[in-house]
Amino acid sequence: MQPETHRPEVETTVETIREITAYNVGDPAQTSGDPCQSANGEDICAALKAGLKRCAANFVPLGSRLYVATYGVCTVTDRMNRRYQNRVDIAMRVDEKKKALRFGLQKRRVAILKTS
Repeated sequence: MQPETHRPEVETTVETIREITAYNVGDPAQTSGDPCQSANGEDICAALKAGLKRCAANFVPLGSRLYVATYGVCTVTDRMNRRYQNRVDIAMRVDEKKKALRFGLQKRRVAILKTS
């Protein structure tokens, strides 16, 4: 069991157990269109390089912030295939393919963080 990443002291709107996967930003085989451009137009490769946490999800608006247990807070800037309506896909750099494969499919607690 991985240690719990510090949960932010902010109000949540919904908290559930969801399937979590990982994908590699910048890999054309794992993305559609420009492999570094997220659904909201951000250069997601640059965001990850800067140390920001990004994820894809279809069940919240773009720009939403999610707390994923043992991972931390990520900002939703991308979408997934429509068949994955309740899943979160954590964005990883293109040089982290082995890490994404090891991550696999997990079930974790996910909280939608309330925006100000």
